[in-house]
Amino acid sequence: ISLTWPPPPRTSAKSSNERLLESILDPNLVRARTPEVSTIGTVKVDPRRDEVLPDRPKLVKTGDAVVRAVVEIRYRIMTGRLSAGEQLRQEELARELLISRAPIREALRALSDQGLLEHRVHSGYFVKKRPAEELRQIYRILGFLEGLVMEELPPPTPEVIDRLRKINDKMREYIRTDDWSPMVDLNRQFHFEIFRLSPLKVVLEELERLWTIAAPYIAQKYTTEAMRSRTIFEHEGLIDALISQEPGALTERLAVHRSQRQAAN
Repeated sequence: ISLTWPPPPRTSAKSSNERLLESILDPNLVRARTPEVSTIGTVKVDPRRDEVLPDRPKLVKTGDAVVRAVVEIRYRIMTGRLSAGEQLRQEELARELLISRAPIREALRALSDQGLLEHRVHSGYFVKKRPAEELRQIYRILGFLEGLVMEELPPPTPEVIDRLRKINDKMREYIRTDDWSPMVDLNRQFHFEIFRLSPLKVVLEELERLWTIAAPYIAQKYTTEAMRSRTIFEHEGLIDALISQEPGALTERLAVHRSQRQAAN
């Protein structure tokens, strides 16, 4: 399997209009889908997302308000709409999410416990900003856990390969756009479509937790068109390695792909 970069020009069919992707949310939370409105608060929703549906809550006045707030705030952090070090203002969030401040406070405390936010006395909640040394530790643990998962992968079914191709095709649509934030969701879904083939459920739970913490930093690898294009190319290599079942090929491809993630930080 070739590791040559850049790749030769390639044409591909558009992804079909199927709802195939699994949720990026904590399994104990509501599994929500893309909203059916054009705007949410001050955040515009890209209508192209309706084809593959990166997961996002419907902001309606039903259901548990704390859960809905956690889901939406986490989504904004993971997609880079809330950047590291940015302050979260309860009044603004309550107005945008159409709920009272009490559930917002509970949601902020929950996200602080999960390591996505930090609370500063007399100042409020901020998106957690991690120093370079902490990021290096997180990436080392991610690499170790991903390696364990890859050791236990059964051969993928044709349906899994089809879903991976559709996700990657959808990501390709954002290579030349100014708003590439949907790639963050899609990239996570692509990788966990592979990881969840593994029977190592406890390892997968920890892997998902660390991916959530690292998501705002992983997103930095999409800041240039060249990096976005390379991500698509490397995903194709991962799919090829899954299909070939060549010993060591998948691990090698993932190591190359992981180096891009770390280089971005």
